[in-house]
Order: sequence, then structure tokens, then C-alpha cells
Amino acid sequence: MDAKKKIAHEPKKPLIGDLEERSFAACLRCGFSGALIRKAPDAKTEIPEQNLDGSVFEDCDFSTIDFGDCDLGNIIFRRCSFLNFNFPKSHIGRMAFDSCNMVGVRFIEAGLEDVVFRDCNLQLANFSGARMRRVSFLSCRMDESYYAETTFSYVRFGKCTLRAAEVFKTPLKDVDWRTCEIEGLHVDIGSLPGLIVTPFQSVAFVPLLGLVVKD
Repeated sequence: MDAKKKIAHEPKKPLIGDLEERSFAACLRCGFSGALIRKAPDAKTEIPEQNLDGSVFEDCDFSTIDFGDCDLGNIIFRRCSFLNFNFPKSHIGRMAFDSCNMVGVRFIEAGLEDVVFRDCNLQLANFSGARMRRVSFLSCRMDESYYAETTFSYVRFGKCTLRAAEVFKTPLKDVDWRTCEIEGLHVDIGSLPGLIVTPFQSVAFVPLLGLVVKD
């Protein structure tokens, strides 16, 4: 691929300026822009129509947080917990998730653009109906994750585990899983055209073609 085209297909980085450490409560009063937040509230908290642009969250547990219908962008999450978290169906752009616990997270019908997941635990994640553009999954655990009618455009998987993942009605053209572990993958034959795998990995798809391989 041409170098310029490759760069154009990489996720754009979050726009983060100078940071000031602030409490979550202070951000709810005065805004999140430019804030470094290291603790989420213990009580259930909704963030209605707040602008979270330019903020960084570290070591926060989002089990009590509800983003409502906020558009989320230009945010970095480091070592945060999103256990069984339900992200809004709205646009999610220019975000980075680093070393986050995201087991059971739901991005159902969400629009993800310019998002990077790095060293995250995304087991049992649900991406049904999600629209992904310039999204990278790097060294993530994605076993038993679920994709139904999901749209991939310039989505990269690097050294991820996708064991027993389920993929249905999700075109995989140009998706490259050569560095990934895909044992036990469940996928419908209509999703397969254009998927890039190694010769060894291709054996897993032989039963879908109705072939019987014998010595």
C-alpha cells in the first residue's frame, strides 16, 4: 500500500492539550475539557450533554457512569474499567483505550471512528450493528466477542485473540487476521469473501465450504 494511503487509513489521534488534574465532581460543574481525572464517583452519575473533549481518565471505574446520548471524542482512557458497560449509540471518535478492562462491553449500533484499543480485555464484547472506520485493535483479548451486521472500514487487528468469536452478516473484505488467534471462530460463509488469513488458519473454514478433507 502507498505510504500516504496507509497513513490516511490509520486512526487519527485524540486532540489533547495541557492537562489539569480535577475531580469528577468539579468537571460536572465546570466542564471536562483539559481535565485529568483519576477517580470516578461511587454513586450512579449521568453525564447529560457534557463536552468531554480533551480529557484523560486514569484508573477510573465507570460502572456507575451513564454517558446518556453524548457524542464522545478526543478522550483517552488508561487502565479504566468498563465491565459490562453500555456505550451510547451516538458517534464515538478520536478516542484511545489503553489497558482497559472491557469484558462484556456493548457498542451496539455505535459509530466508532478513529478509535484505538490497545492491550484491552474485550472478551464477550458486543459490536452488533456497529459502524467502524479507522479502528485499531492491538494486542487485545477478544475471545467470544460478537459481531452481527457490523461494518468494517480500515479496521486493523494486530496480535489479538478472537477464540470462539461469532461473526454474522458482517463483510470481512480486507480484514487481516493473520497475526490473530481464531480457534473456534463461528462465522457465516457470506461474511468470508476477502478475509485475509494464513494457509494454516484457512483450514478452519473448510467445513463452511462443505468440503471433506482426507489424506
